[in-house]
Amino acid sequence: MTTTSGKLRTAVSWTLHSRLPWYALLVFLLGFFYWKTLHHGVGFWGDSAILQFIGKVLGTPFGTGFPLYVMLNYLFVTLVSKGSLATRVNLLSACFSVAAIIILFEILILLKIRRYAAFITALSFGLTYSMWFYSIIAEVYSLHILFVATVIFFLLRWHQSRRDFDFYAACAFYALSFGNHPLMILLLPSFAYLVWVTERSVFWNPKKIIIVLGLVLLGLSQYLYVVWRTNDPGTPFLVADTPSLLSFMGNPGWAFISEMSFAQVVIQNTPIILSLYWNNFYLLLPLAIYGMFCVKDRQLNIFLLSILIIHTLYLIQFEFREIDSYLLPGFLIVAIYVGFAINRVLELILRSPRTAWVALVIPVLLVGLNFRKVDQSQHTRHAMRVEEILSTVKHDAVILADDYDYAAYFWYYLIGEGYEKDRLYALSLNGGPSGDQIKAYLSGEDTIIIGPQRLNVPRGLRVFAHWRVVDELKAAGLQVNETESRYVYEVTLPDQ
Repeated sequence: MTTTSGKLRTAVSWTLHSRLPWYALLVFLLGFFYWKTLHHGVGFWGDSAILQFIGKVLGTPFGTGFPLYVMLNYLFVTLVSKGSLATRVNLLSACFSVAAIIILFEILILLKIRRYAAFITALSFGLTYSMWFYSIIAEVYSLHILFVATVIFFLLRWHQSRRDFDFYAACAFYALSFGNHPLMILLLPSFAYLVWVTERSVFWNPKKIIIVLGLVLLGLSQYLYVVWRTNDPGTPFLVADTPSLLSFMGNPGWAFISEMSFAQVVIQNTPIILSLYWNNFYLLLPLAIYGMFCVKDRQLNIFLLSILIIHTLYLIQFEFREIDSYLLPGFLIVAIYVGFAINRVLELILRSPRTAWVALVIPVLLVGLNFRKVDQSQHTRHAMRVEEILSTVKHDAVILADDYDYAAYFWYYLIGEGYEKDRLYALSLNGGPSGDQIKAYLSGEDTIIIGPQRLNVPRGLRVFAHWRVVDELKAAGLQVNETESRYVYEVTLPDQ
């Protein structure tokens, strides 16, 4: 006689086997396009360059320090040894994104969307501009959207099944997600709403409260990594630092305070946000609106809409270069609504299997629209310039970069690739030492401090400057001499 547990194992096994072809297609297609467009050089910008080496050296990057991302980064580059450090970390983003797309596929199946429609929707979301772009550079955002999708999946499954395991899984992943990005806090109102309408007794159930608090402490404990690295004098690169967990809680290292007026938000930022939604979904946006009306579960609709609205309204008050990355959770919700619409259209119009292939037009069009725009496979100019400068300078020198981005590119080579063994140091002149301080260093009167590396540059080294800061150094009374490279100049005291 077959037991209940045996039946459950059989059902789970059958379900997994029936979905494996869809998983394989998603992994193959997205893996192919992500790899073809993957950024193989240093950067895309300064933050990415730091993330490309921060895992290898177990340092702490900007912001909160992203301890979970750094530790996963370390494991990945340790286990995957083939390829440059930059390529491997960029590939890690692609892996996170593919996993997020598979979770989206599972969310759509959970919401009773047929597999073919779920496949088309998940694949299309993976090929939208922002999702694609942040899948091929070193950034924390692909892991962020993976956590958002995973929390939503377990919450929705708990909403349907009422199984404690799903509730605790949602809480566990939510707690862990704060080790990657603090913006997960925006998911809290929607999380609380679905818990309230599903099983409000959770809020006064002692057992569940204790377990949830334990999971919260588990999430917080990730920041012991930052405390450890701060107190270890051997940490080679430290931006986020905190001597204790209590000091971290007092100043977690992130805050968004908008100084824009309401009029500026409405006039200046609203069109920007709307254009980002349009540039990602184009004519799929009307489909998403139709999909909202296809959702019959009112509580589910409120849950999804609340995520979309909260993220959009919060971020509309800010302006920074990668704001579309922070809108990815909103884009995910739009994709879910698109899934409902595609499912409905397939039911009404494309009933024949012979015509169902027409839905493939959606991801094909997105590839045509986005491939060239997103392609970073030939984006090597920063790497070529930095490598040329390093081959010119060779050893025993301080390199003054013109901005934070280029300083980070140099740090990647010095710290990540080991060029520091040649007694090479780099820092940004923008926000760093003044011309007078450089003059004092050259005359032997003072040292130069590099904050992220917590070190004083040894005295007596040559000084080189990135070509774009030459005029600033000349204005400080320093002499600037040409070198073999047009990108770097040697800085000396004026001839006496």
